Amino acid sequence: MRITAFATHTAGRLQRWLSTRHRLRSEAAAVVVLYGFYELARDLVVSDAREADHHAREVVTLERGLHVFLEANVQHAARAVPGLISLLGSAYLTLHLAVTAGVLLWLH
Repeated sequence: MRITAFATHTAGRLQRWLSTRHRLRSEAAAVVVLYGFYELARDLVVSDAREADHHAREVVTLERGLHVFLEANVQHAARAVPGLISLLGSAYLTLHLAVTAGVLLWLH
């Protein structure tokens, strides 16, 4: 019974804290800390390269069986355009960070 009361009290405090508007500095720090925890957790579940390769081969086999395997053609076409891969990689990273930061500022 005590554990349930503690959990209810803690959940209530967390809900009040989350529903309160905080200073931008505090919220930015919370985002950085949560992102750090995300990266740590992601590293914990990363499997070995052989398992990832096995899963990729299974996906390719399924796509070929469904006659929707177009990735090789798309990659070949992208490699034919000089600098396209680097441009797309930079655009992805820039937009990912900019859009995320923009949404967080908008939400604040």
